[in-house]
Amino acid sequence: PQQVRCAIGIHPNESGNFDVDAVKRIGDLVSHPSVVAIGEMGLDYFWKKVEPVRQRRVFEAQLALAIEVAKPVVIHSREAIEQTLEVLRDYPSLRCVFHCFTGSIAEASAIVSAGHYVGFTGPITFKKNEILREAVRQVPDDRILIETDGPYLSPEPLRGKKVCEPEFVRYTLATVAMVKGISLAEADELTTANTERFYGMD
Repeated sequence: PQQVRCAIGIHPNESGNFDVDAVKRIGDLVSHPSVVAIGEMGLDYFWKKVEPVRQRRVFEAQLALAIEVAKPVVIHSREAIEQTLEVLRDYPSLRCVFHCFTGSIAEASAIVSAGHYVGFTGPITFKKNEILREAVRQVPDDRILIETDGPYLSPEPLRGKKVCEPEFVRYTLATVAMVKGISLAEADELTTANTERFYGMD
């Protein structure tokens, strides 16, 4: 049985190296059974590596592909939540997760109100990140995914000591359980069910 699944896409900070025709080449790959999503894609206004117009053009081309192939979308949005949600309003049928969310409580609420999922990673474990833990508390149980952002953002107690690996997701899970006031087993069952539903996995 297949043990690994993947998403394929053009990151906004790489969109300057690709034109819209490159998205068609992604389309040639998505029929493989290991590909469960398109992404991560979106808008990044933090690094300013690629002009916003170019980012948006490549983003929208990938959203159109996701509709065509009926795959969910993994969103990268850094300092561009409002602009990303604005783009997504034109694609209401898409199932999206905002990957590695580190924004505000209001931004998490806006994402959920728009019908999307919120993906939480290592930063929810950081000692001074109470605002982000409050966002976890506010997001409905059925809209939470847990993720790594390997090789970055290792959770506590490994922050700054280890390259982030998939197995470290257990620390993120433990924080979700603590914040939600549920057992580790319940948090595991909840986030696993959400993941399977979002990605259409058996």
